[in-house]
Amino acid sequence: MPYGGVTEDLEMEATGTRLLVVRRIMHSHDGRPLEYTEIQAPGDRFEAAATVEGDADADGYVALRI
Repeated sequence: MPYGGVTEDLEMEATGTRLLVVRRIMHSHDGRPLEYTEIQAPGDRFEAAATVEGDADADGYVALRI
């Protein structure tokens, strides 16, 4: 559920709307973390999907569609 001023920032209803949170950490080839990203969106207006089978590129990476 949204917290603090998130409902106002994202123009969400004050009650009952869930918050979709996508967190991603990108790593270097040797495993060091390079970037942390967090996306917050109203759960009634967005969805996220990731597929592993068949969608991985040559390096084994998978696309996340939001």
